[in-house]
Amino acid sequence: MSLRAYLLRASLHLLAKRSTRSLGGVAEWRRSSARAERFIPRVPRDFNVSPVHAGGVKAEMVSCQGSERDILYLHGGGYVVGSAFSRSHLAIGESRACARAMH
Repeated sequence: MSLRAYLLRASLHLLAKRSTRSLGGVAEWRRSSARAERFIPRVPRDFNVSPVHAGGVKAEMVSCQGSERDILYLHGGGYVVGSAFSRSHLAIGESRACARAMH
């Protein structure tokens, strides 16, 4: 794991431990989370992240070069904080490990 990824993971862990009240409510928690997104590692060159619509729901497709099959990845939770971008590194790691596109 890169130093940048480690620091992001540690920051998100600490953020999750704080209550929304101490951060000024959900709106402030979302703003804080959005600021942390700048530390998320960039998408590797051998991957493509493209927006898709799944029955009217905004989604992303993460694919690696040479992937011939797909995996449907459903993120649990209601996105109280974070975004598809902040979760894309999870899909990239799984896509790389399985050599499959993630939807």
